[in-house]
Amino acid sequence: MKKKVRDKGIVLKISPYSESSQIVKVYCSRLGLISILAKGIRKSGALSPLVPLFEYEFNLYAPLEHGLYLYVDSSLIKETLLFDKPDCWAAAEAGIEVMSQILIPDEEAELYYELLRQYLDYLGKGGLKAIAVWWRFFRRILALSGYELRELGCEQCSCASAKITGLDLKTGNVLCRDCALEHPGDESLLCLSPLGIDLLAMLPEIGLHLDKIKLDRRLVTEMDSFLLAYFESRYHKTLKLKSLSVLEQFYPI
Repeated sequence: MKKKVRDKGIVLKISPYSESSQIVKVYCSRLGLISILAKGIRKSGALSPLVPLFEYEFNLYAPLEHGLYLYVDSSLIKETLLFDKPDCWAAAEAGIEVMSQILIPDEEAELYYELLRQYLDYLGKGGLKAIAVWWRFFRRILALSGYELRELGCEQCSCASAKITGLDLKTGNVLCRDCALEHPGDESLLCLSPLGIDLLAMLPEIGLHLDKIKLDRRLVTEMDSFLLAYFESRYHKTLKLKSLSVLEQFYPI
């Protein structure tokens, strides 16, 4: 007999499986990223009781081996209402894409769960620009993964107070201006613009600096590209975040 389990989880994606059933991708506090087969959940064309981004307490049957969990029932814990905030919705989708693509050790599932829950909560409150909340979330993903990106400190000359101006795509090392200048014309060196350098230094406390810098699409895209390149050079994995390009469209050219 299959083991019955109970865990709280955030719905990431819902896909139709048949006329009455769905496959639900959920990130859970203890179980981590799982897929659930919800048989008969769409009876007679009724709306599904499960909604993307909402947090639930789930009762499930665990698979005998690797495979789909079976849905028993659920109770709502918290709603995340972003339908009237398209930029926040795009940022939430970008966060979901990250959580779906990275490998998370079982023993760290709860840490990532709390990070995702807090991220959606911040987006729901709407206090900061969605892109700023996204940058803060992604920096914390990097830190939890063991690849914290500090706002200061060159990894080539070890100058702890130097502003970061570039990234060596081959090694993943961040470089100061002087070290970056040692590699003229090197295609494996990703350099930031002067505004990008200042923005990167502000990221740890970005909420305090948004009135000091104009966020246009070029600058937002530059910072997103730098953060993703840093992740990929350390993680040796390509992240494909379709929602991030949507989020960037909310900022003027």
